Amino acid sequence: MDFENYINKLFISYIYEYVLNNNINEKLFEYNDIIVKDDNNYVSVGNKVKQELLTENDIAALKKYYQNNTLELNDEIKNIFDLYLNNMSTNIKDKYYFKINDGDVNPNNVVDYDTIVLIAKIKVDYNVDYNLFLKKYSMLRELCNTIEKNVKIDKKIKIKFLFDLLSNIVNNEKKNKEDELLKRQYLIEFEKKFDKSNIEISIKGILRLMKELIDRFQYKSDDRFYTFGRRNIVINEFNNNILENNLKDAYSNLQDIINCDDFITLNARDEIIASGLDYNKVQEDMNNYKNDGYICLQEKDIIIDMISKLKNIIDGDKEMDYKFYLINEKRLLCSNKSDTYELDDGKWIKANYSEIGDKLMGYDSSEKGSLYGIGNTDVLSEIKELTREQAIELVGEEAINSL
Repeated sequence: MDFENYINKLFISYIYEYVLNNNINEKLFEYNDIIVKDDNNYVSVGNKVKQELLTENDIAALKKYYQNNTLELNDEIKNIFDLYLNNMSTNIKDKYYFKINDGDVNPNNVVDYDTIVLIAKIKVDYNVDYNLFLKKYSMLRELCNTIEKNVKIDKKIKIKFLFDLLSNIVNNEKKNKEDELLKRQYLIEFEKKFDKSNIEISIKGILRLMKELIDRFQYKSDDRFYTFGRRNIVINEFNNNILENNLKDAYSNLQDIINCDDFITLNARDEIIASGLDYNKVQEDMNNYKNDGYICLQEKDIIIDMISKLKNIIDGDKEMDYKFYLINEKRLLCSNKSDTYELDDGKWIKANYSEIGDKLMGYDSSEKGSLYGIGNTDVLSEIKELTREQAIELVGEEAINSL
């Protein structure tokens, strides 16, 4: 073990013993069916020690323990890492993207420089009821939010849980090459598992897991795959829906592509003939491709592109869409062009924009019809517009990113 790995191992032991008080496993035990243990712990410490934040004397002391090959924590080591955490919180005030195994650019993975990151590896088994899994996963996140707040209050240390989704999709004991290819029916059945009553929240989770599922398989190019006919119409409809930010209809277009509800229209027939292709051969190829039941490389690329564009609708512009308002110094509301929400016990619930509008105008309902009904300073003082950063400081990134 080299010196860098040695001090990282010491640091991890220090985090478990002095920051988490070694009781994190007890709190997370009831979620052991969805969390994969790492070295007998339910979470792993993501941070690596930045030696530039240690003093020369601290490094010399740690090298002494390294040479003696001891991993036992003592008061001197504890004091070194206490000072290290203090240096983390005062050295650089910045944010950075913390990459975990899924590799997705996920806004939840953006952390403050002075934050200890704890990674929980979540086992996603696609053969179980996904809605039950989602409910338990949501409860786990709420528990982790509580732990984050308690550590910040008790220890004055910022920690943040990130969740790395590990899929149990493909059996490692593949019998033949066909087992590595993605069957269309498998993807269709997977997509049907989800409750889409809350269109934005549900689709965000579906897209993330769908991409992960697709990435687990192999794909071959197939000359029988064409984009003539209804498939081409659906792709054009999808792109128009994306331009109009029409999430629901754009997702329906993705479902149509996955279901391969394809046929050649009259216009497409003329296009095929005009391009010099044999119409009967193209029709036969399209039918054979559909009947074989596998997703080819060309179609996979189309689906991944659609997933990416849908995720951009949900995540891309939402930060700028919402304005945040604090009412009477305790109620947080947010609003965009179409919706208004209020944060209630960690969850966003539908609210009425008129309350925001009335307070921004200083509207006093007791002075209805009077010249003094608008611009009342007492009413104006009850509302304060917040930046996104101020809202995060008030209630945390998890709540704001859940919009």
